[in-house]
Amino acid sequence: MRLWFALGALLALGSTSSVALGQTAQDLAGLWRRLPAGESGEKFYRLAATGDDVLEGALLNPPEGLDCRVSLRLSGKKLTGAGTWVEGEHEAAARWELTIDGPGKASGRLEWLDWSEGTVYERGWEPHRFELVRRVGLVVEGDGQAEEPFGDPIDAVEPLAGGWAGPGGAWSLEATGRGRARLVPVGHGDGRTVDLEVQRGVLRGTVAGLGTAVELAWSDGKLEGRAGWVEGEGDMAQRGWAALSFTRLRRIDGVEGAGAAAEPAPGDAAPLDGVWRRDDGLFLRLQPEGGQVVGVLSGRDGAVRCRVRLEARGGRWVGTANWDGVETRWELSAASGGVTGRCEWVDVHEGRVVSRGWAGRVFKPLRRVV
Repeated sequence: MRLWFALGALLALGSTSSVALGQTAQDLAGLWRRLPAGESGEKFYRLAATGDDVLEGALLNPPEGLDCRVSLRLSGKKLTGAGTWVEGEHEAAARWELTIDGPGKASGRLEWLDWSEGTVYERGWEPHRFELVRRVGLVVEGDGQAEEPFGDPIDAVEPLAGGWAGPGGAWSLEATGRGRARLVPVGHGDGRTVDLEVQRGVLRGTVAGLGTAVELAWSDGKLEGRAGWVEGEGDMAQRGWAALSFTRLRRIDGVEGAGAAAEPAPGDAAPLDGVWRRDDGLFLRLQPEGGQVVGVLSGRDGAVRCRVRLEARGGRWVGTANWDGVETRWELSAASGGVTGRCEWVDVHEGRVVSRGWAGRVFKPLRRVV
């Protein structure tokens, strides 16, 4: 009986030069596929790190009646060791010599054995390649034991709408109604849309296209929980959980949880001129300039927060506020008691606007005395 025994050890780092530096057996733990498949089909091996430079595991789909135990040692880019074939009370060891070629790749020569009842009659070498079987999921880094999320109960998703920082970069959380929400990646392609629903105070759902689970709780101002992953297929698949966290992005000119604000009704068309105190304590100073009004929004200390430019349109004053390069829209309506309307908020990640919305605003005129 002739057996081919192989073990692939792969390193998921960014370049071949980095593969040789600082790696440990833990970097190589996981599931590998042997290539070419051969007459007996694809062979899969699962390894675990039992030391900084020691890997141990087994062949997951050996020929009927056989088992294969793996033990090898890592030295630089080289993996050497032995695999022990077991048939009842009989054992036979086969050697292998592998080299890590780059991210997710390894190659080398594998020893085959002609043996019977523990006696090896002939040995030889055969070349093989190996590739890493990637985990699938929103987040795949983890030992599979991430805890079920726990935090303050989530009653509604609307207060959570907006921009968040999470796996891969920025995400926009959109309320889709009836306790449902959707997380959409913004500006990066390695993420997947996540459809969520409030269940027993926790957001639970799946990653579109993958079917892996996501569970998030509201905890200390963050959405924290876990993401499911799967490695391999069929009977050889292994499933687990990885820790998952989303942090609110910096919001410009808005309040967390602010709902949608309606377009203001038409008001006084006279140019805005003067100083108003906004409901959040900031001060708006405007003056006419041609057919527009211009000014600044500042704090009590006079520090300018943004520069405002508005023009009359249909009984409203509409335009933009510039927040050091980030523009938001304003729509205001003047009346005898002051100015009301809505100001746009934006959530920003690394200079990119991730999410937008409207917040209702009230501006009260300052009392002028002489």
